[in-house]
Amino acid sequence: MSVGALMSIDVATCRPFDSLADAARRMLTTGVGCLPVVAADDSQRVVGMLSDRDVSLAAARELRELSELRVRSAMTPGAVTCEPSESISQALERMRARGVRRLPVVDRAGRLVGLLSRTDIARAVAEKRADVDLPDALEICQALATRGSTAREGAA
Repeated sequence: MSVGALMSIDVATCRPFDSLADAARRMLTTGVGCLPVVAADDSQRVVGMLSDRDVSLAAARELRELSELRVRSAMTPGAVTCEPSESISQALERMRARGVRRLPVVDRAGRLVGLLSRTDIARAVAEKRADVDLPDALEICQALATRGSTAREGAA
């Protein structure tokens, strides 16, 4: 099964010059814990990730209102990504190796086309939507059990 079969396609995003208040509000209203950061030039090219944890740490570090702080000051630049044609196993391995829980899915030009989370994969397996066998299911469980990095994990 490919990443494209499981990825979410209606993905909320933010831009480097957006305020952290706007980004946090977007996370709250869409019910997500992270946003892919796309280039300010409308290319939809992924330039980083912003997590709710990144927002909290920036607020504590700067001791200023979120409306005064910009996404670029808190985001993790250079997001770990995958392509829709990659296998779920490849995506899980990348998540495990880089300590992230979500991967922006990009086309060959680096433009955002979706988002894949470990939860999306686990849900598909539980609902028997994913064509996986037992070793794949064990791999998914191991990936879900892998704790993410504690230092600015842009895809918390």
